[in-house]
Amino acid sequence: MSSANFQAYNAAQSDDKKRLKVTRVPCSAVRCFCLMSSVLAAVMSQTAASAQTLEPEEPQPPIQPSTSAADLRITPRWTINYNSANGGFDRGLTGFEGFIPVIQTPGNSLVYLVPRVSLDNSANLGGSLLAGYRFLSGNTLFGGYAGVDFRNTGRSDFTQLTAGLEAFGETWDVHFNAYLPIGDKRNPVASGGSVGLNPRFQGNQLFFDVGQFNQVEAALNGVDLEGGFRLAEFSEDWGNLWVHPGLYYYGGNESDDSLGVRMRLDYRLQENLRFGLGIQHDGLFGTHVFFSVNAIVGGPTHPPDAAAVDPETSLWARAAEPVTRNPVIIVDNQTVIETQASNIVAVNPATGQRIFGNT
Repeated sequence: MSSANFQAYNAAQSDDKKRLKVTRVPCSAVRCFCLMSSVLAAVMSQTAASAQTLEPEEPQPPIQPSTSAADLRITPRWTINYNSANGGFDRGLTGFEGFIPVIQTPGNSLVYLVPRVSLDNSANLGGSLLAGYRFLSGNTLFGGYAGVDFRNTGRSDFTQLTAGLEAFGETWDVHFNAYLPIGDKRNPVASGGSVGLNPRFQGNQLFFDVGQFNQVEAALNGVDLEGGFRLAEFSEDWGNLWVHPGLYYYGGNESDDSLGVRMRLDYRLQENLRFGLGIQHDGLFGTHVFFSVNAIVGGPTHPPDAAAVDPETSLWARAAEPVTRNPVIIVDNQTVIETQASNIVAVNPATGQRIFGNT
């Protein structure tokens, strides 16, 4: 081989090697690409298969608030009320009272205080302080209270002890109350003129007694018994209507004993807004139509939904009911004649001579 041919051969070999080097690079890249594609395809296939086997999660219901009576704590509340004039108090009465839990086991028992101050339409002061206990037993809420009342009439001050028993169901209630004046139970407030009394002859001479008219205010003993039941239940925005029939008795302290009957309606537009209308009759004070308005601050606006809570919770909510009783001392205005002198000899006012009968 000539020198020229040998150089040409070497040049050709060198070009072949270069070409071989160039073609090896794309082959490696292709292999790498294919490998990555295979892995990616396998991953996607596995992901798709997993997605087909997974079921969508069920939405979890919201956590419901507890409906247990044990979680229903009674909170303090305040009432502003107005009662129109009625037998035994001849002026309307505006009151402000509290209901203050002192000791409670929610869903079981409650000890409470009820302080109250009141003003009648003539701005005469009254008030009371009660201590009570209520407890749940089965499907009935029982309770009792005791306390003291004070009343100023503008001319007299009276004090009385009071106590009561009560029972509540979900749609009914019963209340018994007793009232016992203490201290000064009668107070003379005005005196009238003199009058001759008991004219009589002793022998043939005329004698008589002299008396004086006095106006007396007397605080009366009393008891009352009242039942109640829910008469109608309206839509949530219109509340419910209760009816309360009852009997009562007043007497003592030189007043005639009197048994009376009472009927009243209690419209509860909301649990914290109530309107009352009633009528009563007795032999001492006659017939009276009366009304009341009660606004409660701090309590719920609606009773628990009976369909959403257990019966025990619904009943325990009534442990904060206002005490049903007569919040004012009943006073009788008496006209009495007190003897000032006895066995006065009758004389003729024209002559000044004694008056004799026929012999």
